[in-house]
Amino acid sequence: VPGALAGAFELHKDFGTMPMKEIVIPSIEAARNGVKVVPFQYYDFELLLDIIKVTKVGKSIFCDEEGNLKKVGELTYFPEMANFFEFIASNGVYEFYKGEIASKIEVDHLLRGGYLKREDFENYRVIKSHPLSFWHRQYQIQTNPLPSTGGALVALILNHLENDTNSDRSKEYIRNLFNSLKEVAQFGHM
Repeated sequence: VPGALAGAFELHKDFGTMPMKEIVIPSIEAARNGVKVVPFQYYDFELLLDIIKVTKVGKSIFCDEEGNLKKVGELTYFPEMANFFEFIASNGVYEFYKGEIASKIEVDHLLRGGYLKREDFENYRVIKSHPLSFWHRQYQIQTNPLPSTGGALVALILNHLENDTNSDRSKEYIRNLFNSLKEVAQFGHM
């Protein structure tokens, strides 16, 4: 179940000082007015091209009229996302998890071979936990705890590099980083 939205509203409830309607204004404006494609995004688009082109919506957002990926510097528009942000900011997350949006997602999943059901959304709860916290050199790093494995893998990589005295970007440092990443990738496939 998509939990980021519930998590964002939970954080806002606990720590927010501005109304959600104000917080989302820059995102709504960017979605409506367009966002320039940057080199990293273009690289991602290239990797995901086959997925992007599966739907008309994907093609309409990320491709030009000839069906080619939008280039670096061109604008991508997200009008439906702008509408969604406005709706959620005005109505809260109830509609997403217990209302009409949850029902629409369930139907979409059923039609496309997915597994999410409305009851999955209705039963979703934010779980607050303490971050995985560790030190690397002079920095304290906090990341996602288990069951997410990303933070633990980052900790493992940095632990391998802890005693590396080579300067950043030296050939030896890059080699050690690569070997750490390779080891973590093998660990992930055990």
